[in-house]
Amino acid sequence: MKKETVDNNNIDETEIKKFNQLASKWWDLNGEFKSLHKINPLRSNWIDSHTNVAEKQLLDVGCGAGILSESMAFRGADVTGIDMAESLLEIAKLHMLESNLSINYQKSLRLKHSLKPIKKVLIPLLAWKCLSMFLIHRPLSNPASPF
Repeated sequence: MKKETVDNNNIDETEIKKFNQLASKWWDLNGEFKSLHKINPLRSNWIDSHTNVAEKQLLDVGCGAGILSESMAFRGADVTGIDMAESLLEIAKLHMLESNLSINYQKSLRLKHSLKPIKKVLIPLLAWKCLSMFLIHRPLSNPASPF
């Protein structure tokens, strides 16, 4: 597999490393991400109240270890989760198997790049019925210009 490269300096490698180091703690309901687990039902309900996600394609940008992705998959969404942190994606894949779900997790440094293989299936791109971009600002050097 060809290694992905980025043509800008908008990735904060320190943040990516930090999240990779925390990957094993992501699904600990009483650990460092307890607050994320607590707000997840609010996020899930809010998204689902604005667009019923059942049987719709949902792209979760900055999916981390899949907390929101799994919630949306449980509601019947066809979820693709992308993140920059490989360790988080590995944890997401393991937890997905434990939860008996099917989620397409992909490592991506840029949204534009991650959509290239998907575009062939989803032309026009507006075929995405829901796009989630919660909390992706942290690993970006310039959050106002993530793509």
